[in-house]
Amino acid sequence: SLPSGPRKLIPGVPLLSLNGHNDTTHSAEWDPTGRYLATAGADTRLMLWDVKAALSKGTNSFLSILTPQHTWIMKYLTGDHEICWSADGRNIIVAEEIWMIDPFNNPDHKTEYYDLATEFNTTSGLGYYDSLAWQPGTDIFAASVNIPGEIAVELWSRNDPKKSLQILRYSHLVPDTVSAHTLAWSHDGTLLAACLAEVTSDLTEAFPPDSNQVLIWQAATGQVKQVISLPPPTNKAILQWKTPLAWSPVETHLLAFAHGNNTIVWDVQRNALLLMLSTTDTQDPQIAAISVLALTWSPDGRYIAGCYGKSRKIYIWDVRTLRRTTPSPDKVQYQTLAFPQASGAGHSLPITNVSWSPDGRSIASTSYDKTVLVWRVDGS
Repeated sequence: SLPSGPRKLIPGVPLLSLNGHNDTTHSAEWDPTGRYLATAGADTRLMLWDVKAALSKGTNSFLSILTPQHTWIMKYLTGDHEICWSADGRNIIVAEEIWMIDPFNNPDHKTEYYDLATEFNTTSGLGYYDSLAWQPGTDIFAASVNIPGEIAVELWSRNDPKKSLQILRYSHLVPDTVSAHTLAWSHDGTLLAACLAEVTSDLTEAFPPDSNQVLIWQAATGQVKQVISLPPPTNKAILQWKTPLAWSPVETHLLAFAHGNNTIVWDVQRNALLLMLSTTDTQDPQIAAISVLALTWSPDGRYIAGCYGKSRKIYIWDVRTLRRTTPSPDKVQYQTLAFPQASGAGHSLPITNVSWSPDGRSIASTSYDKTVLVWRVDGS
């Protein structure tokens, strides 16, 4: 079957507001069917919402939902990429310790996955897990390890919470403050990418170190296949939770990642820059968008949506068209569209994350205004 749309991209129309959190929201992850959203916020709450049920009421008016289907109180949940669905949609995993939740059959039970003390000889309490990514089509997930002086990612089987299957390492000398932050699997599950980032406080707020490196491991061999190194972005001092990283859901060799105010689309096969995306709003003193905070591909691989620090807008680039029309890869390309307009309905404070739904029709966004919005972006 052909990947879903959006068949006819339109500026987002807000359909739904999820109002359960009482602090900044920073994660909204769709389950593989697109029926449920798992959301997380700085209030350390993980919430499950039946979005499809709410939208199927069929009204085109804007709906607010106050009560999620279920709420879990976690210990940390300070930043993005700490929650993730299993490939089959049966489980949600949450980091800083790793907890596996079975939201539908046994929601009150949590299973812990942990082996840092034995695998890394750490004293109790030192070291935690940072970012999670589930390998497509398998029972295996990756968890980045945050231990001073280590660049490491553990691969775990869902069926064994006591010991990880494999540890992917990068043995280069890096400062103790640098670790593998954001993780992302290529859509066929053969490659795992990680952004190296520097932790500057107890929070997982991070900005890329001078090397600004993206590592790519070959899952089958556990070897580092590629290191993408770029010069430091010019606006380096902006704090981010994580450096966003996202593979094309259609083309195994295309990887998008943030580099300051720009989004880099990289061709891993050719080890070459393909596109450099940005927004005109970085020059607009009213908005002064800075630092790409999140990136998400449409499921058909045609578009990338993103959000910026200090901006209440969602930006979308038509990657397929830009690849055909760009005269040279290092020429910056601006957004195809952005929404809402200044007077339009939307978040009252800047957006922190965006996530495209599996059917391509909707985008979910999180924000400092404590809400999660679901936007319709398909006019067909």
